[in-house]
Amino acid sequence: VATLSTTTLAAGSHSITAVYGGSASFLMSTSAAVTLTVAAVAVSDFSLSLNPTSGAVQPGTTATTMVTVTPINGFSQAVSFACTGLPVTVSCSFSPATVTPAGAATVDQPVIRRYASVSSPLETTSS
Repeated sequence: VATLSTTTLAAGSHSITAVYGGSASFLMSTSAAVTLTVAAVAVSDFSLSLNPTSGAVQPGTTATTMVTVTPINGFSQAVSFACTGLPVTVSCSFSPATVTPAGAATVDQPVIRRYASVSSPLETTSS
């Protein structure tokens, strides 16, 4: 009985043969080829979309956008939101700051919708 064990085959079809080099007691031999197909592993992920994708904020007012997290291939991990690189006079908040999609595999079905508010207390002067 011969066995083969491997963890390095890439996704796709592979032809495998067994070869015995022979000995003083037995002749050399080569088996018929066997095709082994390794399936690709679906990587879970998520996509984000915004509605609206842009907006204008007047001094002292708030702009709101809806953030949609859509799971891909069963994704069901927590997704945390944060704002970086904002000017010092601009604040940003998410409520809630972390969401967990349901893991549904349908990509074009929004699963979680949350609102993010960006407020800007910028002062303007006109000349």
